[in-house]
Amino acid sequence: GNHAGKRGGALAVTGHTTLFATRITQNSAGLSGGGVQTDRAVSLTDGSVVARNRPDNCSGAPCLSRRPVTIGVPCSVSSLRQAITSAPDNATLALRPGCTYRLTSALPDVERNLTIQGHGATITRLSGSFTMLTDRGFNLTLNRIAMTRGSRTTGASGAVLARSGSHLTVTRSTFRDDYGEVGGAIFLEHSSAVIAGSAFAGNHSGGHGGAVVLAHGSAAAVRNSTFSGNTAEAAGGAIYNMNGVLTVTGSTFTGNTAHGFGGAIVSPVLFLSVANSVFTRNSGLAGGAIYSDGTATTFADSRFTANTATDGGGAVVILGSLNLVRDLMSGNHADGQGGGLFVIHQLTTLFASRVTYNSAGVSGGGIQATEPGVVSLTDGSVVAHNRPDNCVNASC
Repeated sequence: GNHAGKRGGALAVTGHTTLFATRITQNSAGLSGGGVQTDRAVSLTDGSVVARNRPDNCSGAPCLSRRPVTIGVPCSVSSLRQAITSAPDNATLALRPGCTYRLTSALPDVERNLTIQGHGATITRLSGSFTMLTDRGFNLTLNRIAMTRGSRTTGASGAVLARSGSHLTVTRSTFRDDYGEVGGAIFLEHSSAVIAGSAFAGNHSGGHGGAVVLAHGSAAAVRNSTFSGNTAEAAGGAIYNMNGVLTVTGSTFTGNTAHGFGGAIVSPVLFLSVANSVFTRNSGLAGGAIYSDGTATTFADSRFTANTATDGGGAVVILGSLNLVRDLMSGNHADGQGGGLFVIHQLTTLFASRVTYNSAGVSGGGIQATEPGVVSLTDGSVVAHNRPDNCVNASC
């Protein structure tokens, strides 16, 4: 029932568009594209319908119904290259179970929506310096696949680069021993990602983000995943959120290291949310587990134990506002100030949280604040048994 005076009664788009279980019906336009006006073919999937629009349904390029296609990929790199190049939109590539695809150069770029079902297969770098797989603005799903030993010494990540509005979904997959100048395994640029049930181990970045980097307004949701033994020469031993939105749920960060800030996570601006997660034995210059300067930061139902910082904030350094909700910080250490938590300027509120048995070499064994009045304890929160003291510039 929508109407446009000229073109695109319901939808006017440029670039690649896919409709999932969507109905565009009984719309109208004065000139053309009663349903959709587009400059590229529109893919209709999952029963999508464009019908009964006036004066036409689609104009500029066709609306094409596509049934999902599954393509078996033999255990050879040439077969994998050919499959990526020739697969139709929304195809699924089924890799040979248990196969190892050994690369000496990058795979073809992903230039249409694609799912790669690994079935336990591995894609690994045999020699050379390159990002193994680049997505240039489409929906890419990786399931049950291992990507190992990727290495790119300039500009990006070793395993996957998602850019130009890509949406990356990673499920039940492993990234191990990948290296990148920025983001050891995955680099998101103007893109989004869902990472679920996956493992990142032993990845390394010559700059920020030992495993993952979010850049230029990217967003990522990390769920039920593990990050262990990842390292960054600069900041964010596991994840570096440059200027995007990061949510972490049900995940574990163990033994990650940054030579700069944030042994596990750095989130300098915008939004960071952590829930039901565990941070253990991570280390960094400041913020052994997390360093955040976000405008809205919440940690809920999470544990921070045995994290260390060579400067301040054995577990966490926070420069923006922070809510701690039913969290535990225990056994963390800073050589400088703030064995558990270092609060800089902004308001931090503890709700039913415990900061206990942490230590600092200088002061603020539990909590160090840069000025009075920025830390508030509510709902039975406890700060106790910290050394050499519990709180500095905070009423504990």
